[in-house]
Amino acid sequence: MGHKATGSDARLVFARSSRLPSRWHACRSGIPIFNAEQRGFPMRRRNRFERLEARTLLAAGLIPVDTTFSVDTNEGGLQISGNAVLRFDAVVLDPALDGPEDISLTNVEVTSSGQVSGLVDGFNVVASFQTTNSTPPLAIVAGVSPDTLQVDSVGPDHFPGTVTGTVAGQPIQNGLFTATLVSGIDFPTSGLSGTLGISITGTVFGVPFSESAQAAISQTDVIPSGTEFPDPSLRSVSGRVFSDADGDGLREAGDQPVENITAVLLQDSVAIDSMQVDSNGFYSFYNLPSGNYQVRFDNVPSGQEFTLLQVGADTTVDSDVDPATGATATLDFSGGQTLLNVDAGIRTETTNEFKLDTIGLYQGDISLFHLKESFTPGPSDQYFGFGPGGNAGWTPVVGDWNGDGIDTIGLYQPDISLFHLKDSFTPGASDQYFAFGPGGNAGWIPLAGDWNGDGTDTIGLYQPDISLFHLKDSFTPGASDHYFAFGPGGNAGWIPLAGDWNGDGVDTIGLYQPDISLFHLKDSFTPGASDQYFAFGPGGNAGWTPLAGDWNGDATDTIGLYQPDISLFHLKDTFTPGASDQYFAFGPGGNAGWTPLAGDWNGPESPVLLAASPTLASPSDVLRTGAKSVAEPEYAPAPLSLLTSSNAETKGIRWSAEAVRSSDTGSTTTSSDSSGQDGEETSSDASPLQLLDDAFAAWR
Repeated sequence: MGHKATGSDARLVFARSSRLPSRWHACRSGIPIFNAEQRGFPMRRRNRFERLEARTLLAAGLIPVDTTFSVDTNEGGLQISGNAVLRFDAVVLDPALDGPEDISLTNVEVTSSGQVSGLVDGFNVVASFQTTNSTPPLAIVAGVSPDTLQVDSVGPDHFPGTVTGTVAGQPIQNGLFTATLVSGIDFPTSGLSGTLGISITGTVFGVPFSESAQAAISQTDVIPSGTEFPDPSLRSVSGRVFSDADGDGLREAGDQPVENITAVLLQDSVAIDSMQVDSNGFYSFYNLPSGNYQVRFDNVPSGQEFTLLQVGADTTVDSDVDPATGATATLDFSGGQTLLNVDAGIRTETTNEFKLDTIGLYQGDISLFHLKESFTPGPSDQYFGFGPGGNAGWTPVVGDWNGDGIDTIGLYQPDISLFHLKDSFTPGASDQYFAFGPGGNAGWIPLAGDWNGDGTDTIGLYQPDISLFHLKDSFTPGASDHYFAFGPGGNAGWIPLAGDWNGDGVDTIGLYQPDISLFHLKDSFTPGASDQYFAFGPGGNAGWTPLAGDWNGDATDTIGLYQPDISLFHLKDTFTPGASDQYFAFGPGGNAGWTPLAGDWNGPESPVLLAASPTLASPSDVLRTGAKSVAEPEYAPAPLSLLTSSNAETKGIRWSAEAVRSSDTGSTTTSSDSSGQDGEETSSDASPLQLLDDAFAAWR
């Protein structure tokens, strides 16, 4: 489809007596798509009952062409006799029929066979010919005028075949046959006329020869009686069913048509017509009187489902079917009589699972990772050692390094700027390691994200002296793939973070300003102003650490803060100031120097996990109370047993709460970003102890 006609191309021309204008443009896949617009041309209008009767005999929107014609011609003393068969089904997508994408051809069959006899240059020729490819490729190209549509055989072979026989009693060697059909089919009269060109080549006595001839064609009734042809002045709807390989709701390059789906035309929710989509996935219904119509799609294969509804702004490549009903909305003909690209995308059936990030801690003194798979207190779900202990100064990073949907960990070694990345939760050698950036403990800060939307996280570096981001799309040394400045230079103390802030599948960057606890987030790799900014948490450089993750499974990353003095996580589901949406304690308090992490440690989650999570009482007033210190209790379990012991239950969490209790004196005065100007002092009647106790009681 889409090839331009050349002088050697065969043309099957569909002719219409009136000129029918239309406009068309290229869709994302490169295929020309016609815009729907009002068309009004006089043609005989069949009544609805006649139309339905015709379509009961023939598939709705499908016009079959089937003819067998004889060939009998004599040129230069060479008699060529035989038969040719032409069959195909045409699904009319745009009744204007004035451009290459107005029709879909399927079930194409072109065959020819016959005999050749006579004298050529005094030599007696006796031979037979036979096409060898009964389903030759055809290309739909623009018509020779806006009134026509032509279907071309694809050169140079056209309809190829073989020749066997003799010349002067000697066998023809390497005998080849080529048929070239040039014909026109007139819909109203169902007549076919044109020529069939035949070429025969081979070798005799080692000498090549070539003969050709043309036979005139004139046939009637090549289209079955009762076939209804489209009237562009009446309403029509057409589209295709496609396989949405990546499940994103868009028909993109590589997405294939889906066969054996039944398109059902509904009027006022009642089925009045149907057809099976063709092998290109197309369907059409035309000559529709005024009414309320929908299109429903039946017989979706087991294990498949309809893809996302109407994603994006390009209506030529989206899916118009509601996954809940399997049908479109009521068709809107207010913009014209012809609706094109009313499509149905089908994807592999998904579960109700979704990505859900949780948290973890990195213990630098023994290089131990403690990871949680839920927002609950208690022991870690994963723990393992990786990297050098002794607070070597290596920085942990988290990402999905192999695209399997599970985040794992890594370490950045600043003295030689080397990344060591793991694809599993096991000790031992790294799975990826490579150098990127300057060594010598230059003070650059590592980060990780999916910078190009390919489903795999890679790494980057933030250069604080000039606030420059250097991002890589691969696990290789060499130049960065993205670099740009954002934020203040001069080592201002702002902390970089990365996340998918707008849910487009691409991670971008942000900065956390600790003096006023302000987040500045970017949706693109460009300098300039932030796209999101808001205050959350205490200002005054309180020492809280920012982190980012998708805490609620909505495919959008948001932010959080880790409070190291009582090892408390405060997580937000929105880009707004105010209370946290999740908060809980995990790990040792007392500013132990452990580094907070965020990631999806166990792959897609079930909504049951969230439903089973306890509801927190009075959530984020904890941020307003902001306890500043934790006293050591007389007995504190070792950090490792706190995080990993199977019988620890909630002792570790209560340990932090009891520590706060031992230092509590009642009400507290704290800094709040949500109760006044930055750094404004405010008094709270509720003690931090009582707030923590209420929360932990709810968790238990």
